[in-house]
Amino acid sequence: MKMKHYSSIFSLILLVSAQVFKADNDGYIDLDKNRSNLAQVVTDICGWDDDKNSLLWQLNRYISNGNPVALQKAVLEVLAYAESVVVKKRKKLSSEQLRRINNDLDVLAQAINNGDLSADIEDGEVIRSKTFDSRVRFTKDVFFDNKIKVKCTAGIFDLALLLNEVQKHQAHIKALNERVAALEERA
Repeated sequence: MKMKHYSSIFSLILLVSAQVFKADNDGYIDLDKNRSNLAQVVTDICGWDDDKNSLLWQLNRYISNGNPVALQKAVLEVLAYAESVVVKKRKKLSSEQLRRINNDLDVLAQAINNGDLSADIEDGEVIRSKTFDSRVRFTKDVFFDNKIKVKCTAGIFDLALLLNEVQKHQAHIKALNERVAALEERA
């Protein structure tokens, strides 16, 4: 039963991902082992795949050769094939192995669907860090995976508004706590 649940969730996410891919056929997935466990999942499932020439084994060799990115469409095809390998071998796997690998596949599919594993390519190289030599203004949400280094000054204007809102809520919570304490003293 659990296999059907995990399998159907993964398939749904994979289908959505494939639809998103049709709009952006130049998408790349970052294969860096620090970004996801894609390489490990591929290696694990290869152990259950008897076809050494399959897409799964090809991606495994591709990653092992140190390639930094792969086409999103190709990765999605491989993950769909990987799921079929898991389905075929499910009776030979322990329930823990099956739960773990299905969870890993679901997490990977969700990460791809969200764009979390998308690779930025500039002049044929994967961009892992970016230095700006002049003033920069982001017009969309920006998420930083690790550290931000600022050599001069950085202005974060919305942060001031956020801090102001947090202080208002903290004051409100403090007032509510004082009222609760007063009511408890009366009781």
